[in-house]
Amino acid sequence: MDDNFCDKTTSEKAETPQELILKLRKGERIMLTTQAYIEKNIQQNAVEARAKVKANVHDALAALERKLILEKRLKRCDGIIQTLEFERQLLENAKTDAEVLQAMDTAVKALKLVNIDPDPNDLEILVRTPADDDVSVSNMEEYTVNQEELLSELRELQK
Repeated sequence: MDDNFCDKTTSEKAETPQELILKLRKGERIMLTTQAYIEKNIQQNAVEARAKVKANVHDALAALERKLILEKRLKRCDGIIQTLEFERQLLENAKTDAEVLQAMDTAVKALKLVNIDPDPNDLEILVRTPADDDVSVSNMEEYTVNQEELLSELRELQK
């Protein structure tokens, strides 16, 4: 007898989040198709019940009963669709969070590399860069516009 009967890890590999998201989307599409089919049948049974209400009460009651059963199936189908959407969104959010954490981890490793082996040439570049930024910010003053000049041009355009 197999000792690893319940242990599926030995025979199956774990699916990636992207594969699971695709499966959930496929399940959603299937359930939406099922939902449309059930809604169509509900309408058909309602029409049948109205048509037979005067001629054959027994058949009208049977159509109404089928309609009620289908409405219960539709509610169940709606619940399944909501669950699938919720699961897919959770998985997408978890995947995004994992990617953000991985990027943060890479940034931390890069910062550690900078702090572990500082090279004087690299430090000079790091120290010089903020000063260069200050120079470029001070040059931005050349591009500021006098508000009075703007208003006078606007008045001229309005004439």
